[in-house]
Amino acid sequence: MQTRLFRIIRQIFLNSKSQFALFQNLFTASLFFLFIGFVTGSSFCTILGLIRHSNLWDGLVIIFMLVLFERIGKQVYNRVQSSKNTRFLKFINCWKTGILLGFFVDAFKVGG
Repeated sequence: MQTRLFRIIRQIFLNSKSQFALFQNLFTASLFFLFIGFVTGSSFCTILGLIRHSNLWDGLVIIFMLVLFERIGKQVYNRVQSSKNTRFLKFINCWKTGILLGFFVDAFKVGG
C-alpha cells in the first residue's frame, strides 16, 4: 500500500542515508581544513601586529579579507556548481570558517 505519508517517510530515509554517507566521506577532511584555517587565522592575527607598524592601513587589510571571504562564499553558495569543484569549495569554505574562528578566539586575548 503506497500512501503519500509512506512515500514521504521513505524519501526522507533515503535522503538521510545518502547525507550520512556524504558526511562520513567528508568529515575528517573538513575537520582538518577547519583546524588548518584556525592555525592560519591565529597566526595571521599574530603577524598583524607587525603589519600595523608599516604604512599599511588596517582598513585596507580588513577590506581585502572581507572581499576574499565574500568571493569564497559566492563561489561556495552559487547554485550552479560542477560536481568536481563542489568538494574543493567545501574544503575552502571549512578553511575560511577556521580562519574566522581563529580571528574570534584571538580577539579574546587579554594583554600584550
